[in-house]
Amino acid sequence: MGARDSRRRRGHHLEAKVAEALAAKGLTILERNFTARGGEIDIIAMDGDTLVIIEVRSGKPGGPIAPRETVNRTKRRRIAHAAQVYLMLEELEDIAVRYDIVEVIHRPGQDSARVKWLRDAFDLDDL
Repeated sequence: MGARDSRRRRGHHLEAKVAEALAAKGLTILERNFTARGGEIDIIAMDGDTLVIIEVRSGKPGGPIAPRETVNRTKRRRIAHAAQVYLMLEELEDIAVRYDIVEVIHRPGQDSARVKWLRDAFDLDDL
């Protein structure tokens, strides 16, 4: 198994943990790892009447940039595109959509991590 498979497996595990934590905070998880041509969404949830598109990013403490900063304009466009596909497929019209980022900072070899939930991390005007 290669390093890429290992990273992907860790990423899916981390996304599952984040989804559990968000559900415990009252969000209803609708989908995980939704893919559309040209884009992917880590977690799709409902927060009351708002559809929430969630990108999960992780990093190590003291890294050169915060994990949230890796969600650049290109990544935001891909997420927004996948969200539009999801809305179309689910026939969701006139629904509020929010784009969040969950940033996870973990120290290698430790089970605990610092988690920061950034609500309204970006919107379509940021594209």
